[in-house]
Amino acid sequence: MEEEEGSEPDAWQDLILFLQTELTSEVLSTPSHPIEAAKTMIHLLQTLLLTCFAVTVQAKIFGRCELYHVLKVSGLDGYEGYSLANWICMSFFETGFDTEAVDRRKDGTKDYGIFHINNGWWCKDEGTLSENLCSMSCTDLLNTDIHDDILCVKRIVKDPQGMGTWKEWKKHCEKQDLREWVKGCKP
Repeated sequence: MEEEEGSEPDAWQDLILFLQTELTSEVLSTPSHPIEAAKTMIHLLQTLLLTCFAVTVQAKIFGRCELYHVLKVSGLDGYEGYSLANWICMSFFETGFDTEAVDRRKDGTKDYGIFHINNGWWCKDEGTLSENLCSMSCTDLLNTDIHDDILCVKRIVKDPQGMGTWKEWKKHCEKQDLREWVKGCKP
C-alpha cells in the first residue's frame, strides 16, 4: 500500500518514447524524393496528433494519495462521520480509482464514475428512469474532474444507509482498520 506522491504512471512519457521510436524509424526510412519525404512527414504528424488526442481523452486513474488530496480539499474528511480512508477504500474496491468506470447491475441499472454512482437514483442517462437526486447527467461522472462526483456522494451519504449504499464498502471497508489507505499521504 506504500505509495509516494507523483509516482503514478505518466502517459506523456509513454508518448515521448513512442514518438522517439517512430521518428527514428521514419527518418531512417525516409526516401530522398521530396514528395515522398513530405508524405512521410504528413503521416508522422497525423500519428502525433492522433496519439496526443488518445492520451488526453483517456480515463484518469487516480493514485491513492492524489485522490486523498482531492477529497480532503473537497471537504470529505469527516463528512457525515466518514474518514478519508473510508472514501478511498470504497473507491478502490468499487472502481480501482477509475473515473470512467461503468458497470451494469443485475437489476439493469448502471453505476458510473470513480464512486460508482447509480443511475436508478442519483443521475440520469438515456433510456433509464431515474429519480436523478443529484440533478446531473451520468456522463458528467465519467470525466477527470470529480468535483461534481463529490457533490453527488455528499448527497448520497446523507441518506439513512450512509456509505452502506456501496456494497463494496460494506464488504471490504466497514468496521476495518483503514489506516493503510491514507498511510504516506502527506496532509
